[in-house]
Amino acid sequence: MTDKILKEITKNLNDGIEFVVATIIKAERSTPAKIGAKMIVFMDESIKGTIGGGGIEHLAIKDALKYLKKGESITKHYDLTPKNNEMNSSAIGMLCGGWVEIFFEVHKSESNIIVFGGGHIALAISKFLNILDLNFSIIDDRKEFANKQRFPSAKNIYHKNYNKISLDEIVNKNSFIVIITHGHKNDLICLEKSIKSNAKYIGMIGSKTKIAATFKKLNEKNIHPEKDPRVHSPIGLKIGGDSPEEIAISIIAEILTIKNRRGGTVLPFCPI
Repeated sequence: MTDKILKEITKNLNDGIEFVVATIIKAERSTPAKIGAKMIVFMDESIKGTIGGGGIEHLAIKDALKYLKKGESITKHYDLTPKNNEMNSSAIGMLCGGWVEIFFEVHKSESNIIVFGGGHIALAISKFLNILDLNFSIIDDRKEFANKQRFPSAKNIYHKNYNKISLDEIVNKNSFIVIITHGHKNDLICLEKSIKSNAKYIGMIGSKTKIAATFKKLNEKNIHPEKDPRVHSPIGLKIGGDSPEEIAISIIAEILTIKNRRGGTVLPFCPI
């Protein structure tokens, strides 16, 4: 069981999924599971593994979700005696009669913002992301726009043809993709690749005419960006302004509303 749990932990870390590992680190007298028992708790309350089932497991799941939202790893003591003891607020009224300590190890995946295109808007985006301390990567097929001098705080810089870039090892379920290349043909390539990835968010810049034409070409390939809730085009919240800095702020604001699970007035899809 431990090997399966460790493989599951590794897989979910690689996929950018947030979860908590609950591990029994101390146990005395009669308990439903022994020291070392592990359970993974996900945001949707699903679990892998077990720490003994019953009341203790049910309570541990609730606590794990609480700590996951806080982003806080913590150790908690659980008294498994039959009755609540007024002197011990951690007693949960089980018949086991023992006690356990559970370590809740929180794994919060870092958001990763992938920017296709290294032009003026990308440069403005990078400055704001640096202030926010958010990871980002730049992809551009032009050497002068894909280098460390231009983007010193980028986590990764890829100077590659858009057709040849593979997103398999770059993008996970906690990735946000921004498509702002120097041509509509490049945007089309990047949008198609992005839709086939498991990114959380995909935003593409463009006029209504360009977006409609791009969507139509993908529709002809049986790819329907207008039906994919991850796709936002025109990109960004409706805040007004057309300078690179103002557009960058609108894009980052939209990403943050999704990242932080908050509301926000998002630009509607362009009809085809």
